[in-house]
Amino acid sequence: ASVAFAGFGAAAAAALAVFFRFRLPFSLFLLALSIAGLFYTAIARFADGDLIFGGVATLIVGLATLAAAIIFDMRDPLRASRNSDNAFWLHMAAAPQIMFGLRGLILGSGFAPAGMADAAIMLSVLIAFGLLSLALNRRALIVSGLLSFAASLWVLVDKVGGGGLNTVMLTALIVGASIVLLGGGWKTARRGILKLIPSGGVSGRIFPPEPA
Repeated sequence: ASVAFAGFGAAAAAALAVFFRFRLPFSLFLLALSIAGLFYTAIARFADGDLIFGGVATLIVGLATLAAAIIFDMRDPLRASRNSDNAFWLHMAAAPQIMFGLRGLILGSGFAPAGMADAAIMLSVLIAFGLLSLALNRRALIVSGLLSFAASLWVLVDKVGGGGLNTVMLTALIVGASIVLLGGGWKTARRGILKLIPSGGVSGRIFPPEPA
């Protein structure tokens, strides 16, 4: 634990120094992961390590990192300045931890295999996460959830009569079609979602309008 605290602490200090000296957006990604490492080490050392694999700790860290990313996003609603790049790397750090945390809460462990009911719940959560990604105009969140999406879909396809090569082909077809449709219809889908969100005030800065 002492070595881990020292290592993550030194990494966090170095990343912070690089950010303040060079304003390098990628350094925020390293800073977020280093702080997460400090938090997980503290949980494992002084509390119950199951909080990590059970999803509670990882979800807390992921949501805190997401909140930091949104703060940068609010400074740049048009996604045109360095604040947008800063937010991008924080989103990249947040999304996998949120996915792992949600999976741990639903399945009991971030590495546990999913049954059909668990996979259906996980898939619903991932779709909701995808809608949030659209509203935030952040593809990084969706990309980070693709693996969990494919795994949950695999279980459902297999249980409803796939099996073997059929499961592989159907899962790949659905995932591939989803990526193509989402990529091609991103702007249209965003406009539809934003109709449900107030366009002024704080929400207007968190969920920026989609240009015509």
